[in-house]
Amino acid sequence: MISKNEVERIAKLARITLSDKEKEKMRSELSMVLDYFKLLEGIDTSITSPTLYPFLLKNITREDGEKKESLEKVKKLMDAAIEKEKGYVRVKAVF
Repeated sequence: MISKNEVERIAKLARITLSDKEKEKMRSELSMVLDYFKLLEGIDTSITSPTLYPFLLKNITREDGEKKESLEKVKKLMDAAIEKEKGYVRVKAVF
């Protein structure tokens, strides 16, 4: 079991103030957490390979490249634009 002095030291490091009742509660809860870690230490992991991620993740990306749109589609879009300038659609400034 963790001592009361250790709980007080941990509370000081965490910069929190605990009442005597809270110190006793933390003493019991921290002891349970440490006991659980001791239980985990006993598990044989020699047959398990270390992994960074539990799932095999892979980036799915497309190749960069110039997208060729049909001239007909471009013409339709330009005709639908309200304002045009030198072959581009003119929009309001955003800054």
